[in-house]
Amino acid sequence: VKILFTQTTTDGILKYHLKPTRTTDGLMEIQYNADNETLTVRRQGRLDTLACRELTEALDRQWADGAAAGERLRAVFDLAGVDFVFSAFFRVCMSTARRLAPGHFAIVNASQEVKRAFHLVELDYFFQVN
Repeated sequence: VKILFTQTTTDGILKYHLKPTRTTDGLMEIQYNADNETLTVRRQGRLDTLACRELTEALDRQWADGAAAGERLRAVFDLAGVDFVFSAFFRVCMSTARRLAPGHFAIVNASQEVKRAFHLVELDYFFQVN
């Protein structure tokens, strides 16, 4: 899977926008704010296996670029536009949380269905899911 990025910088925020491809139905945006050392991921649509692979590759690129380095780094997955998550997304969450200090990973704006999925696999104990 080849990911096409556009990169912009505004007000100290480095943004990577994943351009939609034929294989994805949603839009994903990754922002790194250097001022408060927060990495924010936003996604529209389903977080299926392909979308999770793209997200993993994008996060790996973010870590490799060094923009998201430091002990104070926080990561937030904003799921306001997500209506369904596949099990691959749980793996992405675990991988992301392992790279951060305890309590520095959160999932926000999750729908009731997504919250229920995290509860069923008992990951709501490990992550803040709001």
